[in-house]
Amino acid sequence: MIEIKNISKSFSMGQYSIEALREFSMEIKEGELIAITGSSGVGKSTLMHIIGGLERPSAGEVMFRGKNIYGFNSAELDRYRNGNVGFVFQFHYLLDDFTALENVTIPALLAGKDKKEAQARAGELLETVGLKERVAHYPKELSGGEQQRVAVARALMNNPTIIMADEPTGNLDRSNSLAVQELLFNLKNTGISVVIVTHDTELSERCDRIIKLEKV
Repeated sequence: MIEIKNISKSFSMGQYSIEALREFSMEIKEGELIAITGSSGVGKSTLMHIIGGLERPSAGEVMFRGKNIYGFNSAELDRYRNGNVGFVFQFHYLLDDFTALENVTIPALLAGKDKKEAQARAGELLETVGLKERVAHYPKELSGGEQQRVAVARALMNNPTIIMADEPTGNLDRSNSLAVQELLFNLKNTGISVVIVTHDTELSERCDRIIKLEKV
């Protein structure tokens, strides 16, 4: 479904250049769960951002169903990000002044979808992640694990083909970590691909494949 071809990424730091990735290639199949591991600073998050359309590579291609996403114009790249990719980060980035339902609804509204239909789907997703009774609660009224489950529901709002999860359990205790893990692993049954950046050995070993990055 996605093919990463010879990706390189360098960052300019004044007169110096730091190389985060060098000629990296991989494929992501439909319904596959992949763990991206490696020590800090090896380019794990950078790779995730490139696949998700958030960070343009210095060289190489990201092919989505046969088309290089970095050949898209700005509007096409926005549609790729909002329509095909769901993001879950270590910090949930929920909007404090919006309820759980409203936070989950946002991606659909940004995509121009009908508000009532979006709210109905958001409610269904929150029920799926076990938060049926918390739809009207604000982030500050939710536990860390509940907030992360709202973030997972939000990532699923626009029926993505791939979820990019960057340390999704990094700030959670074991019980909440396992709950979020189960949500992500259950996506396999729906055909959604999941790429997880993680330092958690137990989590990575449950994935279909582990890709370990090393410093270039």
